[in-house]
Amino acid sequence: MDTATKTWSISEVSKMFHLAPSTLRYYERLGLLKNVHQEHNHRMYTKEHLEKLNSITCFKNSGMTMKELQVLLQYQETGPDLNNILSLLKDHQVKIEDQLGPV
Repeated sequence: MDTATKTWSISEVSKMFHLAPSTLRYYERLGLLKNVHQEHNHRMYTKEHLEKLNSITCFKNSGMTMKELQVLLQYQETGPDLNNILSLLKDHQVKIEDQLGPV
C-alpha cells in the first residue's frame, strides 16, 4: 500500500511515538492533530498526522509548552505568517539558551 494513502490505528501510532493513546486524543482536543478520521469507530492517522507528530514531539522535547505549540501550529495553518512564526521560534530559542547557560 502506498504510504500516501496508508493509515495507522491509534495503537500503532502510540507505539511508534511512545505516547499513550490518551495523549494522542488530548492532542486532537487541543487542535494539534486535526481531521483524524474514524473507520469502524477507530481513529485512523495519515502520513500527515505522523509528520505533524514528529514536529510536536521535537518541539515538546525542546521544552515548548502546549500553548506555544498551539500558537505555532495555528500560525502555520492560518497562512504564511512568517513574522509571527519566526518571533515565536526566536523566543523559544532564547528560552532554551537561557536554560543551557553559557557555553
